[in-house]
Amino acid sequence: MRRRTRTKPIAFEGIIESAAGISHVEEIAKASPRLQAMSLGSADFAASMGMQTTGIGGTQENYHMLREGAKH
Repeated sequence: MRRRTRTKPIAFEGIIESAAGISHVEEIAKASPRLQAMSLGSADFAASMGMQTTGIGGTQENYHMLREGAKH
């Protein structure tokens, strides 16, 4: 079996989804040199804070994504 050599490094995106994650965001950001991006999971964050939210994403009646002109 022939082994391939990777030419591009593997990178990660971290998703902060809780109040605990927010309070440790700097440590999370420094955790790995492969971490290239971070985003906030707003609904999970709100739930971790005991907050109510409106519908997010697919829970809304007219919510859809377009791909190649077709609704999904």
